[in-house]
Amino acid sequence: MRKRNQIRANVADKMAACDKIINPLVALPGSPGSGKSTFLVHLPESAAYQQYLNDTDRPAAIVSTLTFNSGMETPGEADALGLRIIYGGMCAMLGTELFPMEWEAFMKKFMAQNITARYAVGMLRRLFGSDRPVLLLVDELSKATNDRAVMTELGTVLNFDGDCDVVVTALSPAYVFDLLTG
Repeated sequence: MRKRNQIRANVADKMAACDKIINPLVALPGSPGSGKSTFLVHLPESAAYQQYLNDTDRPAAIVSTLTFNSGMETPGEADALGLRIIYGGMCAMLGTELFPMEWEAFMKKFMAQNITARYAVGMLRRLFGSDRPVLLLVDELSKATNDRAVMTELGTVLNFDGDCDVVVTALSPAYVFDLLTG
């Protein structure tokens, strides 16, 4: 994770203007129980990430950790990605003491708003700093009701935001690639 804007500029000079392959999406593969979810939860506070922040001139990212696994289920057909991003951001940035609301109560209160992922990322920036990058840590995407639609919505964020990274856990990187190209 070096200075992404410089990297993008160098890559963009060599690529067609409409090429979207330079979007920062990382697939974190591993078998069940290998520690993918634990890694996502602890990444923002890890020594390596803190050293990265010290070595660059980038401000700390606005982090949103979200899952489609236990504890963040939605009823019926809705995956509510935008709500998950906001909820995950509030929990990660404020902690449970300052943001004690449970997912189920949050979802019930705001589900009718139909918030898109792109709007949710913008909302986090308005709350925590417009100059800060956003880091979306997405766990258990394969358990989403419509994983392809969720990946499409994440792709929209990557295409239009400009300073958002996404890490997705998966059993296989081929699964993520299939969702992206599929």
